[in-house]
Amino acid sequence: MGEDEFWASTPRYLSARQKAATSALQLTWEQTRFLSYTIFKTVDSKNRIRKPQDVCKFPWEQDMPRFVKQTKEQLQKFSDEADEILRITQPEIYKRFIEARAAKGNPPDGTKPPGG
Repeated sequence: MGEDEFWASTPRYLSARQKAATSALQLTWEQTRFLSYTIFKTVDSKNRIRKPQDVCKFPWEQDMPRFVKQTKEQLQKFSDEADEILRITQPEIYKRFIEARAAKGNPPDGTKPPGG
């Protein structure tokens, strides 16, 4: 892409070009991995390599982090710590927060109101 074409391009066009270039690069790396896989399979007598991903794993194939389930106690502890930080750092906002919580029927200590 020349400088004139760059400056005449829209952000959408540049994004599409970048995605196409990335896709083409990924394809060539995956082809190379597949060739390596077929070569390794000819000498893999212990059957350690069962799929192309066993040769190497690319960054775009990495496992995404999974969320860890939280217990109610952990969530309540986090909420209490956040409330305490707010109380220390922003006393005026904390005061309004507590007033709003009380007006809504939720006491500051997190317990349920009577009859609730």
